[in-house]
Amino acid sequence: MEEKQGTKDRERSTTTTKEGTMTLHIAQELRASREARGLSQAELALLSRISRSYLSDLERGKRNPSIGILEELAKSLHGTLDLRLKV
Repeated sequence: MEEKQGTKDRERSTTTTKEGTMTLHIAQELRASREARGLSQAELALLSRISRSYLSDLERGKRNPSIGILEELAKSLHGTLDLRLKV
């Protein structure tokens, strides 16, 4: 029984690590794209119809955006948000 639990913990840890890596990739790309466009967090948040605090959380990797939010952000950044998946 303990061996099965250890396997589940390792699987869960791997999944969390992959999700964490994806979240940090999104965070880095989002901030870099915003700064490249010369926008403040407040300006991008207004253009994307989200709160500045939510955008801040996204840029720090504290929250995971939905596909809809990513679409709004990409539109607001004029398609400069590069989120190619790295597997």
